Amino acid sequence: MIIVLNYTLIKDFSVFIIFLFSFCVKVPQEKPLSPGEILGCTSPKVSDADCLIYLGDGRFHLESIMIANPELAAYRYDPYERKLTREYYDHDVMKDTRLKAIERAKDAKTFGLILGTLGRQGSTKVLDYFHEQMRSHLKNSVTILLSEIFPQKLSLFGDTVDAWIQIACPRLSIDWGTAFEKPFLSPYEGAVVMNQIQFNSKESYPMDYYSNNSLGGWTPNYRPVNGCCGKGCANGPKSDAQKIGCSNNQ
Repeated sequence: MIIVLNYTLIKDFSVFIIFLFSFCVKVPQEKPLSPGEILGCTSPKVSDADCLIYLGDGRFHLESIMIANPELAAYRYDPYERKLTREYYDHDVMKDTRLKAIERAKDAKTFGLILGTLGRQGSTKVLDYFHEQMRSHLKNSVTILLSEIFPQKLSLFGDTVDAWIQIACPRLSIDWGTAFEKPFLSPYEGAVVMNQIQFNSKESYPMDYYSNNSLGGWTPNYRPVNGCCGKGCANGPKSDAQKIGCSNNQ
């Protein structure tokens, strides 16, 4: 069993769950987040567990760890309603929808790059990564800054933009992507279009956006295993000597 805590809840609820079920309990962690803490776009992949128990109200954060662990049954204990419920997520429909958007975007000639300005959602490092990808793939791009992203706003660009990559909240694309006329991609999906990673529908959709162990330079905290700062090596091939020099210059 894995217990996932809503970070604002007191620990008494975890004690209640442990007492109620008397199972072997683990509290997973995806650094830099605290143990038991999850975000809508960042959750740990867990192993040696039979199910997930989420302590909190709502489903947004719970869905994150469900997406990251589609093989595990998920339960939600709402401390306000004092109810324990089994929760479900249609992984196949989500992956099929996102794959179709990715395939449509592969024919795009001009990409719109959206840098989110709400709170700390936007990442100039990730924006720089995609600027480099656009140059290396000979794609045109236009960059806009938005605090809130609505289909009506993006529709004003008409046919001047063929596909969008939003650097704000990845869940906007997963949860609301079909509401947009043009392909509306998360950074991970944008990286798939740029042939930086493959979309494998048989594996879990990555929930690693703020993880220290994320998959690539399309995430803010990515650091290659070779110690590179991520500013150059993540954007293109480099020799071992260049990577070592990059690491030494940190």
